[in-house]
Amino acid sequence: MRYFLLLILLLFQIAIAQNQPLELVIDEIVEDNANLAERKFTINYHLSNLTDEDVCFFLKPNNLVSNNSGSMSNHPYYKIYQNDQFLNLGIVFGRQDKGEQPENWKIDPKDLTPETIAHLKMYFDLSDTHIAELKEFGYFKTPIKSRRDEIIKDVITLAPKESRAFSKVISWNKDRYFFHDPEEFYLSETEKHYIEITVLLMKEPFKDKLSEEDYLQIMANPNFIKGVFVSNKAEINFN
Repeated sequence: MRYFLLLILLLFQIAIAQNQPLELVIDEIVEDNANLAERKFTINYHLSNLTDEDVCFFLKPNNLVSNNSGSMSNHPYYKIYQNDQFLNLGIVFGRQDKGEQPENWKIDPKDLTPETIAHLKMYFDLSDTHIAELKEFGYFKTPIKSRRDEIIKDVITLAPKESRAFSKVISWNKDRYFFHDPEEFYLSETEKHYIEITVLLMKEPFKDKLSEEDYLQIMANPNFIKGVFVSNKAEINFN
């Protein structure tokens, strides 16, 4: 009876896996020890559409954040394991590529036509202060919020059976002690460690970041998917 139940459980898990529209796989982790103060890792991974139809979803595939900060965002997030034990470490890696922020953008004030302002308003929540700053300085001195494009540009579409590769460079400053209230963790110098990536694909939580028209179209699209997809565990060297 015990083996029969185990067989049923295995078949059930296989059936679930076969019904998954996406596969997430860590292909390779390349280690760089050129800088003695830190160790860099290049994580190469891919997403595959397992279906015979297009699938689309919200995701920032080139970002990688801690499981503590990515569980309700469209960023892939990582978990660290020591042997088979999950370590809730918090932030382990520093960011290598922060990307350009709106407040760092510059424009020649001579090019700031009414058409340009109208175009910028499609993407950013511009106040009179922001417009005045652009006219005088050519950049934003006051913090600015992105509009719908901030989330719309994160839509990824994969064709049937398409796989798409991504790469992320992260760095570890060789700290081993982590305090994540109320727990303390220490990365062993001798044990094996693994990293796992999860993507949480959502639609409804982004409603307030979309125009009503975009939101209704997304909700009506059966190929716009949501769900939780977890990669394989890949060994990462903290020794």
